[in-house]
Parts: sequence; structure tokens; C-alpha cells
Amino acid sequence: MAISKFEQYSYKEIISNIIEMKNTIPKRRLNNKSIVGICLLVLMATTAIRLYLLNDTFSYNNEDDKHYSWESQDDLQRRRLGQTIEHPFQSTPGSHAKFQETAEVIIQRTYDELKRHGHIPGSGRFNQLLHNKSQRRLAKIPFNTATVKKRTYRNLKKGGKLSPGTIPFNVELQKREKDFLQKQIKKRGLELEKKVHYNQENVKEEQVRTLKNTEDKWVRGNFLKRHKSNMHNRDEQIHEAEVRHTMADESRRLTRDSLYKDAQEGVEAAIELSEQLPESVVSGEEDLNMPEALDSFEPMTMCDRPTDVGTVEDFASFLNNAHCDEFTEEKPIVILANIEGEHLHGRTGNNLLEFLHAVQMARDNNIQLGIMTHSWAMTVLQKMWMSIESADWQAQFESAFCIKIFDFPSELEGWNVRYNTTKELFYYESDTPLSEYIDTQEKALRTLFRNYNHGDGYDTYRLPTQDMCSCIQEIFGDGASTAIYSVVHSRHLEGLPGQRLLKKIARNSGCDPTAALNMEPEYVKSILRPLGMLNYPIVFISDGQDPSVLERLKADPELSHLIHTPSQSSSWLGGDITAAVMSSVFIGNPASSFSGFIAKSRLSLGFGHSYLFRGKDSNGEWRTVCGDSCVFDRNIYGVMA
Repeated sequence: MAISKFEQYSYKEIISNIIEMKNTIPKRRLNNKSIVGICLLVLMATTAIRLYLLNDTFSYNNEDDKHYSWESQDDLQRRRLGQTIEHPFQSTPGSHAKFQETAEVIIQRTYDELKRHGHIPGSGRFNQLLHNKSQRRLAKIPFNTATVKKRTYRNLKKGGKLSPGTIPFNVELQKREKDFLQKQIKKRGLELEKKVHYNQENVKEEQVRTLKNTEDKWVRGNFLKRHKSNMHNRDEQIHEAEVRHTMADESRRLTRDSLYKDAQEGVEAAIELSEQLPESVVSGEEDLNMPEALDSFEPMTMCDRPTDVGTVEDFASFLNNAHCDEFTEEKPIVILANIEGEHLHGRTGNNLLEFLHAVQMARDNNIQLGIMTHSWAMTVLQKMWMSIESADWQAQFESAFCIKIFDFPSELEGWNVRYNTTKELFYYESDTPLSEYIDTQEKALRTLFRNYNHGDGYDTYRLPTQDMCSCIQEIFGDGASTAIYSVVHSRHLEGLPGQRLLKKIARNSGCDPTAALNMEPEYVKSILRPLGMLNYPIVFISDGQDPSVLERLKADPELSHLIHTPSQSSSWLGGDITAAVMSSVFIGNPASSFSGFIAKSRLSLGFGHSYLFRGKDSNGEWRTVCGDSCVFDRNIYGVMA
């Protein structure tokens, strides 16, 4: 069939020719009405031409070559013009599989692209972008399979309401094809998204196993001969602490791996486990209250992220501390209170350490511990833990810490009261063996984190408290519970004083005297690369004193897209602490009591991979010179232990 001249012109070409014709007409012969009239005539003519072509095309489609009845108008036009038709998906067996394969590549590339641009896999924002971008890209893939178009054509013809070859029939045919293809794209896109996420979950599970298998909480730099971390006559004490702590880790791991079906079975297993410990560790409890024991050993989570503390958590410690002794006026009691004329010693990290030292001092000296409701200690604690959320708050607080609460000084009349300044508490050093010291400190830390603030309560001044999960939730969104990430804590420590303190710790531990202050990109990568953590986000928290640290990390091509900093709305001490404590890997400054508190908390919750003590060996390679447990070691950490 001959092709008319008009059929070879596109709509745009016709318009351009009309405009050119208009320009050739002398302007004096035309007025506004003439121009409008010409435009209307042109529009009517082009519309008639396109309708004629459309009907003619489908007439050809229906009558002259039914073998190609499912092809598009553009394809038919090319075929009639003798042009080659190249479809990415031809009407051959396996074309659906071809689409599936290409779609999978598109989604995977979209996933990788979002990750390169710093979006966090698993977060709500990431999933939304992955879905939307994938759908837009999938929609651009031609889906010209014979079976789809042929079936659509036959189904429409079978309906009998429209006659094949007519314009309404062909318009409806195109609409149905489009709807069907969109549904297929959406369906397959969602399936492939799930597949990608499933693959990522497998990768994440493998990464978690890798981190667990590479933990070395008790490593000592045996290649360093001159440091206190390897002093003679301490091997036995360190080994005892390791055995005791490792046994507790094993009990937690049993629960985490779901070997115990219920809490009752878990407690029974814990009792059996406790019988294997030395008698000095366990004090028998004949009248052990089993329901209370069950309540005390529920699996522990923070911000929906699991800890490594399960239903058989440190059962020996529970037996020793399950019941608080009755408070009496005759027995000495140390009161944590604001002392007139005395200022707090240090910032939050120091104040938390002072509270932990007070708990240890009371235990070491067999005295009672009390706290005033409006004291420095209560203020520091309630910012992050133990907010008032119920009428029995005071009883819960006293039971949790075995600390007596006093509201007014007048209530202390008749008590054998002692006071210590925050500076005295900071410099308190216990003579307790390392294993027992770690046990007491870890119990206090776990008690804190079992009672972290959710943002629903208020403090003793009736002021609302903040949510400890704010930082994690803001950064990771819906993926907060399973996110794998690292935290870098940069602490400048007022310059020279911090440098002097770090040098002192370096002499004791063998760590580098400046690396943890500078946090150079190569230092950070030397920790994360062997662990496979350069594929996961890095949350940066700091005291803000040295902005150059963040600038260097962001300038590094390997780290720049991984760095995330909390916004002002979510960045506060409690949010930073939780993000760091619950991270997969923590890199801190050993000269910072804040970093030390985080590392102690991580060890208390069963986590490893806290990197504070790093130095170079004789080959110039970065190595851990003192493991996670060194933050409790007075020979290494001094008064900050």
C-alpha cells in the first residue's frame, strides 16, 4: 500500500512548515483575524490527517497482517516503511525472564547508587527512594512480548462491545496494555526489591557473625615489653577476670541463640551454671523467689536493638544483689548531695564516673548509700535514666540501685551521715580484685540501661526528659533495630590538658599518644577495613572543639559518603551515648571519661569492638595494644577505671 506524503511528516514538522509558510506571506496582507483563521485551519487539517493515519494504521493492523496485531503503532509504521525493529524484549520464549533479569539489574544499580550517595540501607527514607526510583526506571523498559499483547487483543475482541479496527477499539487496547504492563512492572519491582533486601539481610547477618567471631575483649599488647598492660604478677588476676566474664558472656549467648525456650528453663540453666562458679562468687539463697527471678531476667533491648544480655544474665551477680539490705540509721551512710561551696568536678563523663565510684565505695566499705532528690547525682542520672513515670518511682529506684532517697535535709536527722565531694569520688580507687570490680561496675551499668528514658517521663524538678533513642531513630529510621554502623567519638579535651592525659595513658597502655585525638582517616580506616565496616554508616559525635577532625573524615574519598552527624534536634548527651553504646563498632579517645563510660557500658551489655587503645607495631601497622576490658583496669586507666 502506498504511503502518502503527509504520513512521512511528524506533527512537529507540519507545524514548523506552517510557520515557515506564514513567514513567506507578506505581512501587509494579513491581519490578526487572518492569522487566527489560518492557525485554526492548520489545526483542523493536522487533526484530520492524524485521525486518518491512526484509523488507517489500525485498519492495516487488523486486516492486512494479523500476525503483527499486537505490535504498537510505531512498530507497525516502521515495519510498513521497511525499517528494522529492534526491541530489547522480542516475542520469543524467555522474554519475561529477560525482563526479570534486566529489572533486577536496574534495582540493584539503584540500590548501589543510593548507598553511594550516603543513604542508609534499611531506613524508611532509603526504602522509599529505592521503591520510587526503581519504579520510574522500570517503567521506561519496553515490554513488547507477543503473549501479553496478543492476549490483550483477544480478550478485548472476545468482549464484543468494540469492533476490531475501530478507533475506540484501538484506544481501549492501548489503555489495557498500558495498565497490564504497569501492574507487571510494579509487581516484579516489589518482588525484586524484596529480593535485594533479602540479600542485604544475608550480608548483614554474615557481618554480625564476622564481628562476633573477631571479638578480643581481653587482648594485651604482648609485643610491647615496657608497658603496665603486660606487668608481671598480674596475669593470674587478669585471667580470673576473663574467665568470670567469659562465662557470663556464654550464658548470654545461649539465650540469644534461643537454646532456652522460656524464662523458667533459662533460670534453671542459670542456677546450674552458677554452681560451676567458685563458692566465693555465689552466696546461696534458699528462699529464692522464682517469679522475681523470672522478672529480673527478661531479655534486654535498647531502642528495639538487642543487647547480649539475656535471661541468664550474670546469675551469680543476681544471687549476690537480688535483695537490698534494710536501711538503718545506725549504719554509716554516704549521701550524694550538693555541698555548699563545692563545684562539680568535670563534665557529664566525670559525673557518671563519680556516681559509679560511689556505688563501689559503698560496697567496698560495707556502708549504705543515699541520694538527695535535688542533688547533682540525681540530676545527672535523670537526664538519661530512671525518669519519673509512675507513682512507685521512688521504690523502683531504691530497689534497682539499693540507694535510699531523701527529699529534704531534715530527713537525715539521726542518721550516721557522711559526705564526699565529687572530686573525692572521682579519685576514689578500689582495692577490690579486678574480676569483682568489673562485676560490681557492670551490674550498676546494666541497671542504668535497663531503665533508660523513653521521653515519656519527667525529673524531680518536674521537667520533661528526653528520649535516649532520638539519635539512632533520626539517623536510621525504621531500620534502627537492625542497622549495622560504627561510631567515632572525637574529644579534643581542651587542647594541652587532653594531650598530657593521653600521653600518660599511652605510657601505661602502649597506645599512640596522639592518634585518638586527631582521628585521622587512615587511623579510622585501619580499624574498620579489616572488619568489613567500610561498607556501613559511620556516625560522628564530638564535643565540637576541633571541627577539623570531621572535615578530614568528610574529605576522605572512602569515608565521605559514610559519615553521618546527628542533627541539632537529636544531638544531645543521652542520644549520643545510646548511639555509641549500641553501635557495631566504637572508636573513642581513652583520655575521655565519656568515651570510657561508653566502652564500659558496651562491655557490660556484652558488646566487643570498642577501640580506644591503638598503637603501631615494629612494622608500622596499627594494632590494638589493650582490649575492651582495659577501661576497668586501674593499672591502665588509673582513676578513670
